[in-house]
Amino acid sequence: MGDMRSKEIYTKLDRWFTDTALVKDMLEEPQVHSAVQEQVNLRQAHGRCPRIWEILVMQKVLTNESVDEVLDLLGKELRFFQKTYA
Repeated sequence: MGDMRSKEIYTKLDRWFTDTALVKDMLEEPQVHSAVQEQVNLRQAHGRCPRIWEILVMQKVLTNESVDEVLDLLGKELRFFQKTYA
């Protein structure tokens, strides 16, 4: 993922998502690399950059339910930081 184009497309949110899914054993590194490459390809072909989880669902690596499970953790983290630093 050292390619400059992938760094522009593979955002901090995408990285958080894939790091979390990797820790939860929902993904493997090669699947992440494949999804990032697909993000780059879609951006070049259509000018739109889908979120990494959209790609992983399209590739049938993750289900909508597993994506929701990971994104729910983001919501919990945000609520924790809001309470802690408010």
